[in-house]
Amino acid sequence: MTRPNHYETLRLAPSATMEQVDKAYREALGALNGGGGAQPDGAQKPDRAKLREAHDVLSDPVRRLEYDLRHGLIVAAPSAPAPTSEVPPHPHPAPAGDERVPPPGPQLQTLGQAVSGSALRACRLAQGVSLEQIAEATKVGLRYLRYIEEERHAFLPPPVYLKSFLQEYARAIGLDPKTTAEGYMARLPKTEP
Repeated sequence: MTRPNHYETLRLAPSATMEQVDKAYREALGALNGGGGAQPDGAQKPDRAKLREAHDVLSDPVRRLEYDLRHGLIVAAPSAPAPTSEVPPHPHPAPAGDERVPPPGPQLQTLGQAVSGSALRACRLAQGVSLEQIAEATKVGLRYLRYIEEERHAFLPPPVYLKSFLQEYARAIGLDPKTTAEGYMARLPKTEP
């Protein structure tokens, strides 16, 4: 018999938010304390140590990203090719004195299908970038950056602004803006028109 993964232990989908992880953990502890009824399909109840381990890993964005990558729940983007001594010319060179067009850079990374606030935070932390630095560079309000990472959906701006904020956030930490924004937006709860 194989050991259930942390999501199975807490009966969660890999796309679960931090709030859902905390809630599932509390409910599972309550079921252990109060008997909580039978498990589905005759499965054994996890012990406190397994519940705690699952909660500790899934509630820490960096550990969760590493866990998800290790278990194939998200796919890491291929690393950028090694730089060569010859730099190809930029296809659209900037006019003299124009600093707005960046030089060609490394290939942008993607997070795959699972673009969650915790995955973005883990990526940001791995780059050594603070939210304050992103806010300064992008002019996106610090509170919105926090809401994105914490997946506080009720406080996020309308979709047209959110998409732009996500793209700016992604650029600031070296992620592909389009796929990052689309992946995050696809996970948002659907609203009634």
